[in-house]
Amino acid sequence: MTSQRHPSLRRYDHDARISGWLAAALLLLGLLFGGGTRSDVFSDLVVQFCAVWVLAYGVMKLDWYYLPTERRQMLLLALGVALVILLQLVPISASLWAWFPGRDEISHWRKELGLSEPAFRPWTTAPDASWASLRALLPALALLVIGVQMHEFWRRRLLAVILIVALISVPLGLAQIVQGPDSELRLYTPTNNQQAVGFFANRNHYAALLYVGLALALGFFLTFDRNFRDRLNGKGLSQAIGWTLLGAFLMVGLMLSRSRAGVGLAILVTLFMISVGFMRRKKHRLSNYWLVGLALSGALFASFFGYSAFSTRLEGDWLDHSRWQVTSTSLALARDYGYLGTGAGSFPAAYAAFEPIDLLGDKIINHAHNDWAELLVEFGVPFIALAGLFIAWLIARAPALIAAARHDGLIPLIPASIAGFLALLIHSLVDYPLRTTALSLVFVALLLQLLPSLPHDPASRGRYKRTKNDEASVAAEDGRLPLRKRLRVVEGGRRDRQSSENAAADGWI
Repeated sequence: MTSQRHPSLRRYDHDARISGWLAAALLLLGLLFGGGTRSDVFSDLVVQFCAVWVLAYGVMKLDWYYLPTERRQMLLLALGVALVILLQLVPISASLWAWFPGRDEISHWRKELGLSEPAFRPWTTAPDASWASLRALLPALALLVIGVQMHEFWRRRLLAVILIVALISVPLGLAQIVQGPDSELRLYTPTNNQQAVGFFANRNHYAALLYVGLALALGFFLTFDRNFRDRLNGKGLSQAIGWTLLGAFLMVGLMLSRSRAGVGLAILVTLFMISVGFMRRKKHRLSNYWLVGLALSGALFASFFGYSAFSTRLEGDWLDHSRWQVTSTSLALARDYGYLGTGAGSFPAAYAAFEPIDLLGDKIINHAHNDWAELLVEFGVPFIALAGLFIAWLIARAPALIAAARHDGLIPLIPASIAGFLALLIHSLVDYPLRTTALSLVFVALLLQLLPSLPHDPASRGRYKRTKNDEASVAAEDGRLPLRKRLRVVEGGRRDRQSSENAAADGWI
């Protein structure tokens, strides 16, 4: 007699599967078509259009009371960012607008030039750019809304998508170099036409995807290495060699990108993951040595095939003075506009009006190449407040993440996600990787790995103590157990919950 699936389990599996595949599809679409650096790129508009539908589905399925506190807090932070941009677009009276810092001079020059002053103006100095920034936020917001509702099994699949696309982009970058500056495989114009850029317009953003992929490859290797000594035979040995080759492959791609920031952060990511490996228990010591060998062999392989391309970058000026001048001018601009900022997406116009005459050149400054400074210019004090809340959230999560990093299973992917996550934040000090749709989605996917697990049943949250059957039912609901075991453990969890609720009703607990 064949067992029948319980209706609630069948419905839950169906919803979880749809959410998981939608999140993976949006991430894949963003990685393939969201590598541009301008808001008017058609491929970005396609990703944003698809994100609207994913966001609508995520909001429709959202059960606020089911989510743990940390997941709610992350949603509130994202909502805060969107609300600040929306507030910047709210029309206010022209007299009040002119009273805001930095805007009085704009109003004065409009009068001097004989330009009419509208009765109402939005807070932002560039409304069209702010609308474009709000639109660009849609893919990351959609992935976050649907991602906070996903269990661990589906969240880990997002990491696999990132790693696969990173691996695919390496041969694409090699083909771009072979075909030369006019290669039709270069998807954007303008672009770095002498280097590998993969699915991006900028080599530094391509390198960012690769060092995140490298962190995840090392994390998957540490996940694979349970009982490493017993698995070094036949299939296990071939898998270990395979992970070594994957790491080396990504390192070659980093060399071909000729991104100094990318290569430097890749080295830091590798050292971080090696230290994570040695922090684990003694039974993993053999795999830790293999991890060191993976890093060294990958570095040698990458140096052999890609050092000649990267060496010219080592001979250049490591302290690009023009970038530091742009950053210092941006900070002065932030002080001039005070606590409210210039408005989301308005940096190019605001900087062009503020740029010192002795720094004027033939290049248009679209970004500060320091995203922290650029966000301070555009958002002012609200950016400081939101960044402070985000850092406080990370600090609050740190003890749980450190404790989790000492366990086995899929847990090595958590420090790998932290490594990629922090590398992107550090990279933002010298570039603007998170301004691209692709890397903003990668950032959210890594952030989702830091969230606590979901309770397995919304109706039972906080009403009984978790039992072994409950822990097993989490695995069952994630789809990680065979059907017969899934039904058995879920029914066992229900019996435990019913007993607990009966005892509570009788006054025993």
